This record gives sequence, structure tokens and C-alpha cells, in this order.
Amino acid sequence: MSFQGEQYPGVAPVAPQTQGFRLNHTMLRVKDPERALAFYSKVFGM
Repeated sequence: MSFQGEQYPGVAPVAPQTQGFRLNHTMLRVKDPERALAFYSKVFGM
């Protein structure tokens, strides 16, 4: 997996079957938006 041509340590190489695939966005349903926001802000720095 690479981002703008940079390989990150510990990341597995891209499988030929998924070469060229990109993940642009995703959605998670949460029960408590305030709690989810606090979690993702703390863990991922979002």
C-alpha cells in the first residue's frame, strides 16, 4: 500500500488483484456521535 509513492514501514505490499484500487471514503454508523467524535479525535487525531 502506498500513498503518493511512499511506502510505509510494516505495510504489506499491494496484492496484484487490488493493484490500482483506491479507498476514497467510508461511513460508520454510531449510536453516540459525541462519544464517537471524542474517540476518533483522540485515537486518530481527527
